[in-house]
Amino acid sequence: MNPQELHNTEIAFECTFDWGRVWHGGKVKDIKTAARIHYDVQIGLDISMILQKYDRDLAFSAFWYILPGNELTEAAFKYSHYKTIRKLTHLVY
Repeated sequence: MNPQELHNTEIAFECTFDWGRVWHGGKVKDIKTAARIHYDVQIGLDISMILQKYDRDLAFSAFWYILPGNELTEAAFKYSHYKTIRKLTHLVY
């Protein structure tokens, strides 16, 4: 099941399910939040809106597995997320 299917299932059955079960990325701090962020990216929500909706550290933790490298780098510098910038510089050097 992917995040879109889980969202549709929640609407159809009018109940909540464990979002952590649909996270198929790597190791993140909070898998439930990462799955919801993945859904928000899939439906086209802007990164700035996602960062307002969720904790920055949790969002960038999920972005590592969701966004392409160039978008991740651009977002890290645009929103000054120093943990991600530090990780990216360790990859280069």
